[in-house]
Amino acid sequence: MISRRRLLSTTATALGTTLIAGAIPPAQAAERGAPGAKGLRVGGSTAEYVRNPLGLGAARPRLGWPLTATAPGRTQSAYQIRVALSERALERPDVWDSGKVESADSTQVLYGGPELRSRTRYY
Repeated sequence: MISRRRLLSTTATALGTTLIAGAIPPAQAAERGAPGAKGLRVGGSTAEYVRNPLGLGAARPRLGWPLTATAPGRTQSAYQIRVALSERALERPDVWDSGKVESADSTQVLYGGPELRSRTRYY
């Protein structure tokens, strides 16, 4: 059981566009994404339903990123989760990259990477 760990962010791809949640404030997430990000806003990422968790007991937590449509008819059609040991490494994740997953899911998405280590900060 992992007693202390911090999963700070996931990277979700919505409409084929990278939106970074958690490590980068939600308002800046769409700015970092491609033009297709218009009309969706990421509210902040969660692990086991907790924002900025510390001391989760799950080695493979369920992840989430609440989305708000800011334009009519906008929905998520795919996502991509990236986990790294530093914010800089998110471009080429050194822990796990889900690759593009065709799915509208944005809650209870199971982390599929290697078991997360205790007392380690993840981005």
